[in-house]
Amino acid sequence: MPAIVLSVLIAVPLGRLAYRHPRVGGALLSAATLLYAIPALPLLIIISTLRVLIAVPGDDYRGVDAVRHRIDGAYRR
Repeated sequence: MPAIVLSVLIAVPLGRLAYRHPRVGGALLSAATLLYAIPALPLLIIISTLRVLIAVPGDDYRGVDAVRHRIDGAYRR
């Protein structure tokens, strides 16, 4: 079953439930917001850490050392 069909089969009944019962709707909205936001935070941390630790060909980014090098290089020129 494609993901879009599964998501519609889950979302439509939950949406109707939230519409008919406003208290339940508030709780569902809070839960959906948490489910949407929480996975993004660890992913952001993982990507930032990998960006600093893994060398990308053609890129001289190394976090604080790169900033320090760029600042020193700018003043020495």
